[in-house]
Amino acid sequence: MTEFNPDRISLALSCLGWTQKELAMRAEIAPARITNLKTGRHPFTEQIAERISFITGFPITFYMMSGEQFPVDQLTFRKQAGMRKIPLNQVVGEFTLLSESVTTLAGMASGITDWNWIDMISPRSTPRLTDVERIAQDVRTCWNVSEHGPIRNMTRSLERGGIITAPLMTPVHDAKGDGITRPGATGAEPIIAYLPGEKTGDRLRFTLAHELGHLILHRHRIPTTRQLAEQEANIFAGALLFPREDALASIRPDTTLDEYAYMKGGWGISIAALIMRSANLGIISAERKRSLNIQRSNRGWRIHEPVHVPVEQPILLKQMVAAAFGDSTDYTHPVVGKESLEGFLGIPFEMMNSWCVNTLTAKVGNDLL
Repeated sequence: MTEFNPDRISLALSCLGWTQKELAMRAEIAPARITNLKTGRHPFTEQIAERISFITGFPITFYMMSGEQFPVDQLTFRKQAGMRKIPLNQVVGEFTLLSESVTTLAGMASGITDWNWIDMISPRSTPRLTDVERIAQDVRTCWNVSEHGPIRNMTRSLERGGIITAPLMTPVHDAKGDGITRPGATGAEPIIAYLPGEKTGDRLRFTLAHELGHLILHRHRIPTTRQLAEQEANIFAGALLFPREDALASIRPDTTLDEYAYMKGGWGISIAALIMRSANLGIISAERKRSLNIQRSNRGWRIHEPVHVPVEQPILLKQMVAAAFGDSTDYTHPVVGKESLEGFLGIPFEMMNSWCVNTLTAKVGNDLL
């Protein structure tokens, strides 16, 4: 007899942003019965599983899988004090499903990713500022990227290093954080997810670098405060994207705001981040930093900076899906079996397609959807 996991009900509700009461109403099941299913006081039968599967849109295999939602304190996603619980649960729930799917795909398409270098360079004690700068250089070495100059495509560099990146589909408008990862998950495939929204290319590049900082710096250690963890990740991101020697050679104490804007185009880093990096390295004084930020405000650049930086698109997850479920070796626009994907991964095709930036084509039988 097939066993169904009641813990998956809570995970589905988190991903959908539904309450238990809403599920009960949609499925025409008494709320008390949902509670009894989740607590194990009522058997989770195939008939009930099929009904909940139909209502939620998750394949029935989803409810046959093990695993619960990750605890939020294991993740790097930052939330503002006023952020509502529902969108936070949606983000965490979706990231949990993304992680489950990546683990399954990695087992089906072995050899696509290699991320052992992360454990090699991750510190086990609190790093000093000079250590963070060195570790950022170590990343470039592991990636076979020059120790000087811009990283042309941050997303592709991460993916060549075996790190899966993917946009989350959960719409979140009141969150402070742009990215999410699970740094302490040693042995699991490293993942950096991000909230795309209307983010610019430079902001997303910094977000990816910031989350990579968490993956490396906090893999074997937990900073004493969340604030310290964020500070370390920010310093790492600046060091990776704009190495110290390059910054010292490019920026003067009197570098103008227009010159910072010019540098943004070449380095793919926001003007705000360039100013912060200059201050952190002691190239400019605190007063000069304040003056530059006042100028940014006067020009309306705090919200809308000049100089366009293209948004980078991930491809590694799509390649893994194509290797596991594709009908051919065309990894550019893969055609995948919808029923196979949903059956093995336990998630709707539309969710995986969203993580793959809507580049998958579903096939049911001989028909393309």
